[in-house]
Order: sequence, then structure tokens, then C-alpha cells
Amino acid sequence: MKNINVTFSIPPEMHKSLQKLVGRRNMSKFVAKALETALEAKRMELKQEYIEASKDEGHNEAMRDWSALEAEGWE
Repeated sequence: MKNINVTFSIPPEMHKSLQKLVGRRNMSKFVAKALETALEAKRMELKQEYIEASKDEGHNEAMRDWSALEAEGWE
């Protein structure tokens, strides 16, 4: 997989820790792995919230009401 360069800011202390603990040459790989772990956790959190919301009949009724508006061309 091809990588892209991304610019983001982190606190100076975190940068020093990254350099010290994983080394300059391994920082991108380390950050990519940490982000993937965090993103997967977020996906699972959102999936669980969706499952819980789908059990709420009031929510489901509201979604059906909004779906009717989409059919009327409110998209």
C-alpha cells in the first residue's frame, strides 16, 4: 500500500518520547499502527452505538418519518 505524507501537530513532549522510544526512522510506522488500533476501536464503538440505537423504537419511528421526507425529494 502506498503511503501519503500527512502533517499534524503533537505536543513537544510526545514528540521527544516518540523519538526516544521508537526512533526517528520508526515514528511513521508506529503512529500508523497506533492510529489503526484507535480507528478500529472507534469503529467498534460506533457499531455498538448503532446496535443500541436500533433497539430504540422511538428512534426507529423517527427514522421512518425522515425516510418519508427523502422520498418527497428532500435529499
